[in-house]
Formats: sequence, C-alpha cells, structure tokens
Amino acid sequence: MDEAEMLKTFNAGVGMVAVVPADRVAEAKAAFASDDHAAFEIGQIVPGDGVRYKGALI
Repeated sequence: MDEAEMLKTFNAGVGMVAVVPADRVAEAKAAFASDDHAAFEIGQIVPGDGVRYKGALI
C-alpha cells in the first residue's frame, strides 16, 4: 500500500481532532492546556478539491 493510500485509510496517530475557527485557535489550545492536554495545529481548511498532505509517515 503506498503512503498516500495509508494516509487516507489510517489516522496516522492522530487521536482526536477539534476543528475550530482560525480566530479561536489560541483559545482552543488554552482550553486543552488547562486540562493538561497538548494541542497542535495539524492543518487548515482551504477552498479546493480533495485533500492534500504534506510531510511523510515516520
């Protein structure tokens, strides 16, 4: 199975995703941090067709 297919099929280690408006990212990160949970930005929603991935599987 090639890498692109694996990224579409498996969650690649992402446990949970919270989709929030761009202007509330800092607020969302602070809310997670207040409960001792790390939060990372992993992407963004942009106009277009399909899904694009950057990076590689480790």
